[in-house]
Amino acid sequence: MFLEFQHDIALPTSTTFRLQPADEDDREFICSLRVATMKRLVIDTYGWDEAVQRFYTDESFAGRIVLVVGQPVGVVTLKDREQEIQSSWIALVADVQGRALGRALVR
Repeated sequence: MFLEFQHDIALPTSTTFRLQPADEDDREFICSLRVATMKRLVIDTYGWDEAVQRFYTDESFAGRIVLVVGQPVGVVTLKDREQEIQSSWIALVADVQGRALGRALVR
C-alpha cells in the first residue's frame, strides 16, 4: 500500500550527495517518494493502479538511493539497455528540490 509521504530533515545547502544501491530496506521510502512526486500526475493521466506502482517500485531496486548527510532524499532508477544505461526516474523529496541536486545527479 502506498502511503502519503512526510519528510522533514535539516540539510546543508550544498549538493554533496552519495549514491547507494537500492535494496528491500528502501521499499517504504521509494513507495512514499512515488506518491509524493508522481501520484497526482499519474491519477490525472491514466489513474493510480497499486499493482502497476508496485512494479515501478520494484524496478527502482536496479537504481540508487540518493543520500545527503546519510539521509535518503531521492531515487535514481536505472535501466540497462545493453549498449547504454538509461535513467528512467529521478525523484527528490521536496526539502532538497531547488538546490541543484537534480542537476548534479544528471551530470
